[in-house]
Amino acid sequence: MLRFEAARTKFRKLLPTLLNDHEGKYAAIIDDHVEINDNEEKLFKAVMEQYGYKSMYIGQITREQKVAKMRSPRIRNR
Repeated sequence: MLRFEAARTKFRKLLPTLLNDHEGKYAAIIDDHVEINDNEEKLFKAVMEQYGYKSMYIGQITREQKVAKMRSPRIRNR
């Protein structure tokens, strides 16, 4: 969870700069890397291929930030 929080913080810090050239696109923050793409799904797939399964933050580069809440999957005990 710490890596995710660090990536989200970095996104927020970079946002004013990213808005200059990439408004409306999506940015993925993973470790010390920033990847940008027009399509969120393509960005996710590209990041997964390049960096593997790691904590990351993907956000749209917009002036208004939306918050999405998602429930985690439940695991049944057998």
